Amino acid sequence: MIFDILKKRRSVFPVQYNDSPIVKEDIEKILAAGNWAPNHKCTEPWRFKVIQGDAKKKIGHFPI
Repeated sequence: MIFDILKKRRSVFPVQYNDSPIVKEDIEKILAAGNWAPNHKCTEPWRFKVIQGDAKKKIGHFPI
């Protein structure tokens, strides 16, 4: 099973991004997987931020 997972792993690059929203359930699964990820000498807790919608534009805007 682990070998199948490793073989199917793929990188995603910015040019492949699109504007399709991610379903809330998928985001929750991703965050749950992150909580189970290995950590270095128990340096938990993890902190995740999900930024969606107009907030994505605001966070990347830097007035000159």
